[in-house]
Amino acid sequence: MRRNKTNRFVLFAMLGDAVVLYAAFLTAYFIRMHNQSPPLMPLHTLQGYNPAALITIGLCLLIFVFYGLYDLRRQLSMIDEYARLIKAVTFALVLALTMTFFFKYYERSRFLVMIFWATAVVFELGFRWLLWKIVKVRRSRGWDTLNMLILGVDNKRLAAEKILQLHPELGYRCAGNLALDPKRDLGASKEEPISAELAKKIAAVMVKIRLDGIILTFPIKYYEQMIGIVTWCEEKGLEAHYITSVVDIMTSKAIQEELQENVFLENTQDSQQFWKGLLKRLMDEIVSLGVVLVTSPLWLLIAIAIKLDSAGPVFFKQERVGRFGRHFVIYKFRTMHTSAPKYSVTPRQKSDPRITRVGAFLRQTSLDELPQFINVIKGDMSLVGPRPEQPFLVKKYNRAIYHRRHLVLPGLTGLWQVSGRSDKPMEENVKYDLYYIKHHSLLFDLVILARTVPTVLSKRGAY
Repeated sequence: MRRNKTNRFVLFAMLGDAVVLYAAFLTAYFIRMHNQSPPLMPLHTLQGYNPAALITIGLCLLIFVFYGLYDLRRQLSMIDEYARLIKAVTFALVLALTMTFFFKYYERSRFLVMIFWATAVVFELGFRWLLWKIVKVRRSRGWDTLNMLILGVDNKRLAAEKILQLHPELGYRCAGNLALDPKRDLGASKEEPISAELAKKIAAVMVKIRLDGIILTFPIKYYEQMIGIVTWCEEKGLEAHYITSVVDIMTSKAIQEELQENVFLENTQDSQQFWKGLLKRLMDEIVSLGVVLVTSPLWLLIAIAIKLDSAGPVFFKQERVGRFGRHFVIYKFRTMHTSAPKYSVTPRQKSDPRITRVGAFLRQTSLDELPQFINVIKGDMSLVGPRPEQPFLVKKYNRAIYHRRHLVLPGLTGLWQVSGRSDKPMEENVKYDLYYIKHHSLLFDLVILARTVPTVLSKRGAY
């Protein structure tokens, strides 16, 4: 039922975006048409611009998908939504202009493009405001409501329940509120991630009502104990949300940040971490967008080479473990034959028969990892951080210290990669990741990125 609701919402939102964007283009065209005095050049006919406009609108919709603008979010504020919307529209127009340059389509007006950008942003902000108003009103009336069980310590769980009651538009209904001891009830062992007593309490709630998820309200110091209950929730098909402050969120679909700021802001250090994280995120997006734009012709050449070399898809997609244990899909250019197992340890040797001829070159030059900049743009990864591991490998490393690697976003590159350790297994390099997590800063990231360039050029650890 929820999947049907989501599909209908996505279809409605995409059709609405397409109509709104074309209306923005028509508005921009007529504004430009009534401003043709010198030094502006005469404008071509509307029919002459229609193909480029439709291609640009298609790019916008595609990039909206990558930016998660079709997810059914549960949030009080739309600031983050608006920021991502403006970045997505800007990226789409820049990408469209880049394409016209490479394909030598010069029938365009720069002034028209500028007006189109402004009208598209204004129209889309208005449409998205209206769209989410409709969603919030419907949720207040019981549509798409999730039953959540609150688990925690102190008065935070009571504050969480109060917030959910005050804001029914979030679409969360409190199905229970349990106080428990994290040391006793969480992280009992790898085989029993939660205590039998806690399992019985949750089961009792599930008997009475359809339970959709659990909200955890524990201090960050209990992070390792909570890994168990998050994993347990995923196995039971339950959403798991962890709230303690602006920064410390453990969830696959995080509850809105205002909720955390109003209730769970613990100390001033969180504010400092927030600004550090914001600057890091800005650098990630600006650099990644620039790399994707500059290398876009190379992507086309690589795709053609892969298709000519071997049968199968251009891109390789694989599930990895990211921040706070959240699973995500990582993208790479395919370097192996399709008969190779999707999840396995890849031997670091040039003679591996599973690797294609083009794949060997891509690995040696690290070009196979170019699509991971899409993961950075989506927010699954960062430019710098611990490398994301496959789920079956993470399960092997059952020492608590390994899970600390999931306190930050995984990265394209990291400290141990540029320290000549990229050919070593994870358990030998975890101390490098822990050092980075403790001391990471914008300057530290820039140093690692600068050292990554000669590392890639020297082809160290390419296999």
